[in-house]
Amino acid sequence: MKNYKDQLSSIKLPVFILFKNLKFEHDFDLDSPVSRGEIVFSGKNYLPIRDRLPKPCMFEDEYKQSLLDSKYGHITENELAFDDSVFDITEGEPCDYEIFGESYTIVWFCPPDENVIINYLLNEYRKNKNLVAIWSQHIDRLHLYPFDSIDISSDDFYDRINSRIENELRALPQPPSDQEWIDLSEYI
Repeated sequence: MKNYKDQLSSIKLPVFILFKNLKFEHDFDLDSPVSRGEIVFSGKNYLPIRDRLPKPCMFEDEYKQSLLDSKYGHITENELAFDDSVFDITEGEPCDYEIFGESYTIVWFCPPDENVIINYLLNEYRKNKNLVAIWSQHIDRLHLYPFDSIDISSDDFYDRINSRIENELRALPQPPSDQEWIDLSEYI
C-alpha cells in the first residue's frame, strides 16, 4: 500500500485521490486522519479519476442483493456503480464495502488555506460553469492536509469555505443563474 502521507507531501495540492477501502480514524471531518486505504490513483481532475473505478457486479446472494436494493433501489446491472463519495463510508445505510466487499472513495485533498481553495473553486466554475459539480466533486470531498494545521474547528473552516465561495460566485461578472442555485439547493 502506498503511504498517502508521503505521496501528499511530494505533490502539489489540491489533488484528488482515489482510495480503495478508505477508512478514517474518526467520522469524516476535514482534518480526520486516514486510518486505512490503498491509493489507487491521483490527479488534478475528478472525472478522469471517476472513470478509473471498476464496475461492480450484481449478486445472486439474496442478502447481498437486499443490501444493494436498500441502498440503490431496483437498478439494472448497467446502472450499477460504486458510490465514490465520502458519505458512502460515513452514513448509516449499507456502504459499498458491506455490499461488495470493497469500496472506492475519491477525496479532494487541499492545503488548509482558504484562499487557495476559493481561488481553485472559482477557476473551476469559470472553466466548467457547473455549480453542482463545485459541491459534488469538490466541497463535499474536501479534506485538509496536513491534518493538524488549522487553528479553528473543521466545521467552522468548512462553513467559512461554503459562505465565502457562495459570496464570491455571486460577485462574478457572470454569476451562476438563479436556476443553477435552485439546482444546487436540490442537490444539497
